[in-house]
Amino acid sequence: MILVILAFAWVGFGQNILYRTGLNAVKVITDSSLVIQLNPTTQNMLKKQIPLSWGAVIGWTAHDGTASVLSIDASMDGTTWVDYPNMTTSTMTGATGTVSFSDPSVCEFNYVRVYFDMEAGGKVATFTVKYTIKKQ
Repeated sequence: MILVILAFAWVGFGQNILYRTGLNAVKVITDSSLVIQLNPTTQNMLKKQIPLSWGAVIGWTAHDGTASVLSIDASMDGTTWVDYPNMTTSTMTGATGTVSFSDPSVCEFNYVRVYFDMEAGGKVATFTVKYTIKKQ
């Protein structure tokens, strides 16, 4: 429920261009990632220097409660990844929870990646990821 409230609260600002569910209750058992690619409309807006912002709300359940890490990476080509500038990682420490990441000022990349670092082997969690791209 908190995930839905956070998602809709964040969606309320700006003009939505893209609102999607990237993962819907997907079980993750090893280090994995979800790549968010800007669609042709948003890429054309970036080329025209129309500022965009993005946000993602990530929820997890069925986690064993020991520390695992979520991080955000960025890429221009979808191949070479760097840490998203000024974006901190988030540690999952509870069996259930939510966290949100966003860059409300500008989106300068063609791809954003949510990276699930499950740390020690044998960890499992079920994830839901909802993301939004907006025109400022």
